[in-house]
Amino acid sequence: MRDVFLSRKLSSNMQAEGDEAAFRWRLNVLSLGGSERGQADAYFYRLNCNGGWWYTPSPERSLINLVIPVVGGVSLQREAGRIDAEPGEALVYQNHVLTRKRMRPFEGCFECIGLTMEFRRAERVLAELLQAPIEADLRLTPKIDLKTTHGHIAASMMERLSLLPGTDSGSGLTPQLQQRLVDAFAHLLLECSPHRYTDRLIRQGSGAVPGYIRRARDYMWRHCASDLSMTDVAAEVQVSLRTLESGFRKFLDTTPGAYLRTLRLRLARKRLQSNADACSIGEIAKACGFQHVGRFARYYMQAYGETPSQTRQSGAQRT
Repeated sequence: MRDVFLSRKLSSNMQAEGDEAAFRWRLNVLSLGGSERGQADAYFYRLNCNGGWWYTPSPERSLINLVIPVVGGVSLQREAGRIDAEPGEALVYQNHVLTRKRMRPFEGCFECIGLTMEFRRAERVLAELLQAPIEADLRLTPKIDLKTTHGHIAASMMERLSLLPGTDSGSGLTPQLQQRLVDAFAHLLLECSPHRYTDRLIRQGSGAVPGYIRRARDYMWRHCASDLSMTDVAAEVQVSLRTLESGFRKFLDTTPGAYLRTLRLRLARKRLQSNADACSIGEIAKACGFQHVGRFARYYMQAYGETPSQTRQSGAQRT
């Protein structure tokens, strides 16, 4: 696992500035949690090197990355432009929004602490808090001020974890404690950086979601693959269609139709990622409640940043 981490983050995707033969780096990494593919859920690391370098993200996995420069600076190259961070600031990003990352040395030296987390961990935390499916693009605000309370706590935790003896087994921590640490940090990270669900979390924390919204949500979860209309949902929870629409907008910041569509997209994605599913993309789309395959493909691209066929191909490559 350590070799996989090093090769993905510091060899095949890394390009040193200047004389590569003279470039030296040292890494301490702590991995926590574990997935069904034998990969950790999160890596906390501390990196020291004697020069600057570029990093190109790999599209193979859906990751959230947080990096805090200690000596030198970090620059993110994105389609929207460049974002810089100096000591006292942090940068957070998902792989699909980044084109390149540059580690900028100060007087020939660079040092940073960082976190690489599987997106599915943050997705799980958000889904449990909101009781709703989560879009793949969180639209994270890229820069975090470490002088804020949340930023200071995050930086302090990362500092401590990155200094623990490097290991791939959680430093003797039980699997349960490792999972709780990862979930706690995912929750903290989601509070540090404003994202597309921040307002909904604030609203949801300020008052209970009405019972009819919870019942409608549960009903859609159970029947999302069937030919379900919003009139059916409103009748099931015994409110008018207008009340259902306004309730979803107020408490979940979405419409019932968009909520149902996200459920169906999530179901389709799981099937596309499964190598045991031999159905065609069109058959999967229709089985998940989409009658128009072209429309399904358009919604899927908007939600996940890739086509259904690309998801299927990446699933095949993992075997």
